[in-house]
Amino acid sequence: MDASTSRDDDLVAAQALVQAELARSPPPASSSADPRIPPALDIQTLPTLSAQFDRLSTQEAQRDASADDRPRLDTTRFSLPAPAAGLDASEEEWKQAVDNAYVQLSHQEGRAINIDLMKKYGANHWRIHNYVLESSLSRYSAARSHITDSVSASTNRTRMLLQQDAEGKLSTLEAQWSQLVSTQLQMAVASLAAEHEVETLKQERQRLRQRIETLETA
Repeated sequence: MDASTSRDDDLVAAQALVQAELARSPPPASSSADPRIPPALDIQTLPTLSAQFDRLSTQEAQRDASADDRPRLDTTRFSLPAPAAGLDASEEEWKQAVDNAYVQLSHQEGRAINIDLMKKYGANHWRIHNYVLESSLSRYSAARSHITDSVSASTNRTRMLLQQDAEGKLSTLEAQWSQLVSTQLQMAVASLAAEHEVETLKQERQRLRQRIETLETA
């Protein structure tokens, strides 16, 4: 009981502090009085949206008009209209109605014959057609394989000839390079020998000069 009473006292004290703080704080200003908040936007008054709505309405009207102007399927030739005057119609009108009935009957008979022929021979026709397509595919595949083999053989033969020609040229160039290197080495050796001989002759000349000077002095 003591703990419960203590919690209730703490809650009452906290509520009293909150009420006192709210009493000291100034009341919040309304959102309409705040100059930082922009006014409500009416999208109906925007010129861009109005123009867009007008354009969509015009397009919808044009689509409806074009749908009404489109040619429709003529079904009158599939109907069997009787003369408009009925039994009081003239003989010519009844003759036209009978002729139309004969035409429609002939058309339906033709369609029935076509359907019977399709049922009887359609499957075989498609089998023959598929056989022709398979034969054509086999011929085209064989021709493609032959052309591919011919091109591959020609390419390989051309590559082999080019490689052989390049091999001969490389061998010739390698021999020329070896000969030039050998000539350069021989020239280098001869140059070293000549330099050594020149140096020897210089020393011999110097020795002879010294001897001549010695003899002249004596």
